[in-house]
Amino acid sequence: MSLPLFVYGTLRRGQVSHGLMAGAPYLGPARTPPIFELIEMDWYPAMLAEGRTTVVGELYAVEDPLLARLDD
Repeated sequence: MSLPLFVYGTLRRGQVSHGLMAGAPYLGPARTPPIFELIEMDWYPAMLAEGRTTVVGELYAVEDPLLARLDD
């Protein structure tokens, strides 16, 4: 079963970690409501669930094995 996954940082197309998304169908561009804040964590961005920022990203359909690899 596939699940929708919103990516907003290094997993996006053209970014350094996008290769990890190989095989996941791209569903299109996506954006959040303006309720988040983006911060930098070393070399990658992180989203906080409090703020006033709309985060722009991409939506993919991912299967459980890929989701598990991304969580490692």
